[in-house]
Amino acid sequence: YLYQRPIGSGSMNSTSEKNASEKGHTSTTSTKGAMGGESELVACEPLVHSNIKPRVLLLGHTASPKPRNPQLAYCERSMWKILSRIHGMPPESISDAASATAAQMENYQLLVNRVLQSGICIWDVLGNVHVKGRPKRKGKRKTMGDDNDARPNALLVFLKEHRSIQTIAFIGAKAHGEFIKQFGKDALKEYNAVILPSSSPANSRFTVEEKANRWISAFQN
Repeated sequence: YLYQRPIGSGSMNSTSEKNASEKGHTSTTSTKGAMGGESELVACEPLVHSNIKPRVLLLGHTASPKPRNPQLAYCERSMWKILSRIHGMPPESISDAASATAAQMENYQLLVNRVLQSGICIWDVLGNVHVKGRPKRKGKRKTMGDDNDARPNALLVFLKEHRSIQTIAFIGAKAHGEFIKQFGKDALKEYNAVILPSSSPANSRFTVEEKANRWISAFQN
């Protein structure tokens, strides 16, 4: 999403459909509904401030499903616990976009706006939607659809459109490895590529504070 003005005071425009079409795919995932019918999950589009050129592209591995309220895109991601600490905001997280309170929505929008204003933009390497609660197949990431049907986002197009980006920060080694697999090492030659500690609570090797310090160091390089 391109934030045209402070979040909560206006609308947002999106460029991901153009990016997806140029890459030759759409960021949707088909899955069986509760009654056996087919339904589609649409991936979240990139978060970019329209008036501030980004310096850092923060990349996750797989996509989050687009919520009904577009201003809650990515709200269930663990990365916000790290980003809220970096920006001195309450670390309250939203576990379910559909049940978010008005106060949670306002706080989240303020946090997103502050992150984007700092020159950080956010997207994922793959457009495959990550679905919470789906049984995990051994050795596989929980994504809907064929596990071998990786659908990369149009990152090379995005990087050409945002030439101000100097650093690509990967949230965990999986995101970095997937980028190399899909686009090759040469795609990173012009950038400062950094692998950040995963923000997932499962990564207990570092505390939240230690993760935040490492993220800050990467963003400042």
